[in-house]
Amino acid sequence: MSGYYWYLPAYLIYQDPVHMEFKDEILKKYIPTWDLYQAFPYGEGYVMKYSLGLALQYLPFFAIGHIWALGSDYPADGFSLPYQVAIHWGSLLVAFLGLWVMRLNLRRFFSDTISAITLLGIGIGTNYFNYASVDAALSHNYLFTLYSLLIYATIRWHEKPGRGLSLAIGGLVGLAALTRPTDLLCVLIPLLWGWDGGKTGFPCLESNGKNFALAALAAALVGSLQLFYWKSVSGEWVVYSYQDQGFNFLKPHLADVFLSYKKGWLVYTPIMVLALLGIPLLLRKKGLFWLTLIFLVLNFWIVSSWEVWWYGGSFGQRAMVQSYALLAFPMAAFSEWAWKKGWSRMLFLTFALFCIALNLFQTWQARGEGGFDPENMNKAYYWHIFFNPRVTEEDHLILDSDERPFRKKAEVETLFFRNFESPGPDSLHISRDTAFRGSFPAKIEPLTNSVIYSIPFSSDMRGKRIGLRLSGRFFGYKKEWDIWKMGQLHLAFALEGTTLRDKLVRVPRLMKSRHWVEIGADFHFPEEPFDEIRLYFANPSEVKTVYIDDLKLEVFAGK
Repeated sequence: MSGYYWYLPAYLIYQDPVHMEFKDEILKKYIPTWDLYQAFPYGEGYVMKYSLGLALQYLPFFAIGHIWALGSDYPADGFSLPYQVAIHWGSLLVAFLGLWVMRLNLRRFFSDTISAITLLGIGIGTNYFNYASVDAALSHNYLFTLYSLLIYATIRWHEKPGRGLSLAIGGLVGLAALTRPTDLLCVLIPLLWGWDGGKTGFPCLESNGKNFALAALAAALVGSLQLFYWKSVSGEWVVYSYQDQGFNFLKPHLADVFLSYKKGWLVYTPIMVLALLGIPLLLRKKGLFWLTLIFLVLNFWIVSSWEVWWYGGSFGQRAMVQSYALLAFPMAAFSEWAWKKGWSRMLFLTFALFCIALNLFQTWQARGEGGFDPENMNKAYYWHIFFNPRVTEEDHLILDSDERPFRKKAEVETLFFRNFESPGPDSLHISRDTAFRGSFPAKIEPLTNSVIYSIPFSSDMRGKRIGLRLSGRFFGYKKEWDIWKMGQLHLAFALEGTTLRDKLVRVPRLMKSRHWVEIGADFHFPEEPFDEIRLYFANPSEVKTVYIDDLKLEVFAGK
């Protein structure tokens, strides 16, 4: 959020948008971000990564916070408590405005009951709830409201075209694109509204050339603010501020964005299935079907084409949130159909209430202490924490292994054990520094990849055995917190020297500084044949050393 916000203090308090010499003091005092990745050196100064549309929408709330700070003992530095409170509560008001306008839009086509049901479904049954409350200052909440206002202005314009509404439509499109450039796609709303698929022309263009030109001019003027910003800080009219990130429209991650456990839209927002089912029903609502279908397809393609298709640490597919202002129509259409008969009404309510309960629970998991990982979810971990209010610290290892632990173990036998008290046929460095038991642990230096052991184990040896447990004792003088630099204990299955499957656990997840900790994980055998099990430890940390003792591999048959 601070990445969108830096514009305001840079221009209005410090008058230093180019060099941003105030940034180090702010970062040290408030820690709005661990690193100013939202701005990057360019020429003699800095350029903001994110466009300035959201900063413009923050402006009235920033002004309230600044006036409050000036009249109090809080520093008027742009980041103290008055600014934080003003931005958050202002963002919450923006959310209520968006929902209220969406209701006005729905009432043009549906009854009050169906409109209310749809409001509940969108408001607390989707990840919009998270982005209208906890993360309300992110762009998606504001864009949802802009979309709702754009739909409302478009409806009014089709009832009575005029200059004021044309300027409003253009300004809203321009502001949405200035907030997130890909949301220029919202221009399809006024362009395709009322279009019947080609039987007639586009209603927005018929005898309305002047109004269309006014809207285009308003959109261009608003959008040009970003060009003037780039020119003022870099000397160039256009700067690609996302640097090494971009789109690959020829290889979109459609399946991942749609249904993956990492960040699948319908996995974490299943109630939107109702909106998809309702799209064909929009054929009964004049002019809504083709707009909704075309927008959904193009928007989903764009969202899926971004190389960081999971959009960082977030709850669900946040890039889809603003489109709910339009997808509310097919959701309402399906609700209207389901409400007509007793059996379909019961099924509809059961599914909708389940989705609402799941959304609220997972929002709590993501924003409380529920164990939800906003960036690294997988299938095994998803089902392990599904409606589970008691996720333990040890459960986080499933995020690495993608393997749920076996509930019961039977016929346990030790396949391999190494206590490092004597030299062995491995490449590990034996150390006297510290030990859990005895005198010698293995020492894994920073930036090393140590092969530990190769164990013959053919598929014929499996019998009724179904899996393995890999465990050991681990120690570090200082805990590694960066997940990408954590030491990794690997278990790999191989056939004729070729690795078939490589599983890992990041042991620092459970480690404590200067304490030996026992850590273990369960692994199923792969379905394909294999003849070798490999154990090794990789330590990508640049400074942290990891010690291992009592490394053990067990095999068991029970579930």
